[in-house]
Amino acid sequence: DWGEAAGPEGRIVLAVDESSQADRVHLLRLSLPYRGGALPPAWAVWEQNAPLPDGAYWARVDAVLDAAAALLPPGRPVVVLADRAYAVPGLLDRLAARGWRWAVRLTTAGSHRFRPERGPEAGVRDLVAARLPGPGA
Repeated sequence: DWGEAAGPEGRIVLAVDESSQADRVHLLRLSLPYRGGALPPAWAVWEQNAPLPDGAYWARVDAVLDAAAALLPPGRPVVVLADRAYAVPGLLDRLAARGWRWAVRLTTAGSHRFRPERGPEAGVRDLVAARLPGPGA
């Protein structure tokens, strides 16, 4: 039952992350944050520090997203949380294609751009500077 794991409005929150064990194993996982921990319903592993054939990385990402999607209750909104390394069109387009929303941590030092619902597109750095008085606000 996904009821207890679902957040407000029945939203399912998932977190994407990658890690490795020394120089041996690379792990990509999509996890459900739950009671102070995380349950990974979908993951992929491959040899660490070994080149992947062209397209293999994104094929593995698709497989993980598809495996997680197959386990989710239909009709529930999904939000994927990710660190700044995932603020790339390759992942964000894949999430959007599944109808999933995303929240990705960004820095203002990058070239990321944002378009509010009302207003022109601008750099994240400019939007932050215009709305916050300074660091720590």
